Amino acid sequence: MTHSRLVVWLAAAVVGGMTLVDAQGRGGRPGGPGGPPPGPRSPGTVEQVVVHGTSLEGNLEGDSPDREATVYLPPSYAGAPTRRYPVLYLLHGYGGRQDTFTARLASLAESQDRLAAAPGFSEFIVVTPSAYTLHKGSMYSASPTTGDWEKFIAEDLVAYMDAHYRTLATRMSRGLAGHSMGGYGALRIGMKRPDVFFSLYLMSSCCLSANRTPRPDGMAASEAIKTREQAVEAAAAPGFGPSTSLASAAGARW
Repeated sequence: MTHSRLVVWLAAAVVGGMTLVDAQGRGGRPGGPGGPPPGPRSPGTVEQVVVHGTSLEGNLEGDSPDREATVYLPPSYAGAPTRRYPVLYLLHGYGGRQDTFTARLASLAESQDRLAAAPGFSEFIVVTPSAYTLHKGSMYSASPTTGDWEKFIAEDLVAYMDAHYRTLATRMSRGLAGHSMGGYGALRIGMKRPDVFFSLYLMSSCCLSANRTPRPDGMAASEAIKTREQAVEAAAAPGFGPSTSLASAAGARW
């Protein structure tokens, strides 16, 4: 399955579990009761925003608490000023950034636009924040080293979206999904914050069991990194490398 098709399945699966209502609180789908009449559709739009994370302030890695995020707005968003939309919070994997699902692994906007034209499909907003850190990934965990990424996703990011976009600000209309490290993050955050997210969808979640047989050479490479400059250099190298172990350690709550 291609990543583009995978995103289509993800979207359909997650939004299928959400409660979809219009601004007046009536259930509805495009062309049906409570939804706009069918007609020509313009493509959706992709916006780049910066979300300040109060939960990430003062992290020991020195990563910025101002996080870039990609927001996909469905085709009907601009032309339906009274309509409100469910939101899918989509978490990228290790080494990724906010453009993972729009420019790297998939073409999310293209996939979502195709879905929007499908009979009986209800459109929704998708947001992907950048969780790229000093060691290539936050693990979406909560620690003094990385900052509280659990709270950033469940509170800071959700509050930003509800304040700046026409969302349905209720847990029944929020989905949380992710791939690899993002799947791990979606699982741990979703389990801890059912008050915020109603639907979960996990793809190839990493880190669900302890590594009981670490490779000595890999551990030695991580241990050899003593300075921030060395950490930045290691993170710039392709692949995972020693940064992976450092990211996992940084995300642990001691």
